[in-house]
Amino acid sequence: TYRVLVIGLVLWGSLQDLGTVFAFADVTMGLLAIANLIALALLFKVGLRLMRDYDKQIKAGVESPVFDPKQFADLDLDPEAWPEATPPLKVPSIGASVPTNVLHHR
Repeated sequence: TYRVLVIGLVLWGSLQDLGTVFAFADVTMGLLAIANLIALALLFKVGLRLMRDYDKQIKAGVESPVFDPKQFADLDLDPEAWPEATPPLKVPSIGASVPTNVLHHR
């Protein structure tokens, strides 16, 4: 259905003058913006809660905060989407020596 709609709109746009096409694009972008604003309003409480958890971890001195889905069981999250947290990789800083077994020669 979506593909047919897109093909139809492309065909319609090719037959219209440029002003009409841009006016239609402006209206559809406005409708998309309204849909996004509604979604943001509905997700505001959850987002605020997650931000507070992040801030709490930062204040506790956690160097790299990690999302723990077990703390948010009421959100009905997919457990496969949030695997167990693994410690972050240590990336050498600029100018630090790198062990020779890590270097790749071509």
